[in-house]
Amino acid sequence: MAKANIKYLQEADGHLLYRRRVPQDLKSLIGKNEWVHTLGLDAGQETHAAQIVAEYNLAYASLIAQARVRRVASTALPILSISNGVANQSPEIYTPPLQEKVTLAKAYEYDKKMHGGDRYEKIYQIAIDSLENCLGEIDILTLAPKDVQKWIGECADSGSKPTTINRRIIALRALINRYFREHEVDKRNPFSNPNLKDAKGSVQDRLPFNRDHLKLIDRYFATAPRLTQESRHIVGMLKLTGARPLEIGGLDATDVILEHEVPHIWIRKNAHRRLKTKGSERRIPLIGTALEFASMAKEAKPQGPLFSRNCYDSNSLSQRLNKLIRRAGVPKSSRLVVYSFRHTLEEALRAANVREHTQKRIMGHTDSTITGRYGAPAGMLEELQQAIRSAEPLLGKVDNSIYSEDEICFR
Repeated sequence: MAKANIKYLQEADGHLLYRRRVPQDLKSLIGKNEWVHTLGLDAGQETHAAQIVAEYNLAYASLIAQARVRRVASTALPILSISNGVANQSPEIYTPPLQEKVTLAKAYEYDKKMHGGDRYEKIYQIAIDSLENCLGEIDILTLAPKDVQKWIGECADSGSKPTTINRRIIALRALINRYFREHEVDKRNPFSNPNLKDAKGSVQDRLPFNRDHLKLIDRYFATAPRLTQESRHIVGMLKLTGARPLEIGGLDATDVILEHEVPHIWIRKNAHRRLKTKGSERRIPLIGTALEFASMAKEAKPQGPLFSRNCYDSNSLSQRLNKLIRRAGVPKSSRLVVYSFRHTLEEALRAANVREHTQKRIMGHTDSTITGRYGAPAGMLEELQQAIRSAEPLLGKVDNSIYSEDEICFR
């Protein structure tokens, strides 16, 4: 192996090679498992090889992009190879291949075709329009963090709230991450770590509900006329599971497992929605009112999706439930939203001194330890059930100093 730590650079018999695997889904189309090219350099010349490797990375990104487009279009693929002789040129005379421009609009059309469906497309469209209004037509292969910061500043100057800017950043970051990953682009995402201080202050963290907030919510959802049973069921399950709104809204009836010694829901990818991360897949025990509402929901929909189609989009579901929370009397604040149910249980688990890896299993947080991987197997459900039971009496027991005066309920 080459001594220098350069990705895709290897040493064989004293010579430096560029070696890179072919993506799994393109192997049959391209007819090979990996590309291997000699660089015309010997071991010890890794410094000279670095620039060549960088240019090969760009070349292969373009080739992979073309291959994927042709795969989707089911057309024949031309020979994918670097021009003969390029690999044997010295670093001084090496001329990189022309890199095809990848506009943000083009990346979005690909992403929509490959990953769209029931997701909320408007947030992507708004974010792209905003960025292009600021920067013009954008090539994502040359887009730099400084360009992103310029856009953030202009958004703030035009009156956009930090939370609005952050939503757009999250959408664009995810879009470009997927494009770079699936097209083998070896470039850091310019949206990886933006400085939101340029947006007139960083985005405020969401807060847990306190006991007064929870009392208002419980009273409203128990007595409000014309409130749908679907909304009651979803909120009732959110309160004692720590799940994300979409994780509950997109449940299938088969994900609600009641005929088990520890009744639980199985948060997993299904036909109605994807998961935020791989680590989000997990089993969460159902206790108390969460068990009651889950049972009622499954009784009403014993097969197929547990809730209606308009619950499969995170933004529309959150907006709908946030309106109900406001009607219940919870003060209007970007820090007190339906997602606060998740933080409420998380805080209660901490207050109950639940072990950290158990908290992570319940919340679906990534854990690098062996015991924390792949969600909770069935054998762990009793431990998780006991953890939630110990946390239940502590829901909403938080220090009111974390709230502003406008966020506290005065009875």
